[in-house]
Amino acid sequence: MTRPLVLASIEAADGVHCIDVRQLNDETYDAALCRRDPEDPHGWRVLEVRPLQVHKTKEAACAAALEAFGWSE
Repeated sequence: MTRPLVLASIEAADGVHCIDVRQLNDETYDAALCRRDPEDPHGWRVLEVRPLQVHKTKEAACAAALEAFGWSE
């Protein structure tokens, strides 16, 4: 299995959290909640992944990802 393709990263105002909207091999999507700590050189770490329905546009997938984690822009 190849790695998911990140279509968009939506960063929170705190600069510590983001949601990655990802396309999977079978052309479905998921959303990954990520966190980074400034003192950790690793960068972003995935905390949780939630599946998304199939969407016709990247914008629709991003809106669904925000909703899946209870975020608003």
